[in-house]
Amino acid sequence: MRWTLMIATTAALVACSSNANQTQSPEPTSSPTAEQSMQQEKTADVKTDKGGEHFQNGMASPEQLAQGAMQQASPTQQSTAQEKTAPVAPAPSSTMQQVQKSVEQATQATASTSTSTANKVVGTTWKRCAVCHNFTHTPKVGPGLAGIIGRTAGTESNFNYRFTKYIKGKAWVWDEAHLKKWMCDSKKAIKAFTGDENAQTKMPSQHVCDPADQESVLSKLRSIS
Repeated sequence: MRWTLMIATTAALVACSSNANQTQSPEPTSSPTAEQSMQQEKTADVKTDKGGEHFQNGMASPEQLAQGAMQQASPTQQSTAQEKTAPVAPAPSSTMQQVQKSVEQATQATASTSTSTANKVVGTTWKRCAVCHNFTHTPKVGPGLAGIIGRTAGTESNFNYRFTKYIKGKAWVWDEAHLKKWMCDSKKAIKAFTGDENAQTKMPSQHVCDPADQESVLSKLRSIS
């Protein structure tokens, strides 16, 4: 009886152990797709054939793509791209110096022409003045005429003016307006300039009243002032 019970118990244990082994879940196996994904992740960081840059997570940065495209482009395309992006070079300093020199020469030429025109003596009426005046600072019958335009009346040195006593405190400056009135009628002009009806001058009236004749005299006076 005892032996029969022990044999039955042993048989039951063996049966339970066999059932337990059969009910255990099989070990998971890796599918080919999962293995390929893992392999791609491991090998994602590789160097490109052309640029030598690393791709992160299988993607390249915009700068890497642009540089790779430039390396694959033809020499003509690369040259064109470089020309588009190259800065414009400033003009050579020698060219700027030449331009500046040309401007200076043109300015000098204009100034020279203006001076030449201003000093140009026209007509012959001015020669009438030479009867009594030198065209220098040396007095003659009348005071020297050099520098008369812009000079205060009665101030030429080494000359005794007759009208000096009339112009004290009333002196005028010889500008072109006063000179025109003076050469037209000096006797009348001295009275007008001083406001004194008794004012006199040693210079006789020349009656140079025509604008063309006056311009001839003024052109000579400008050339020596």
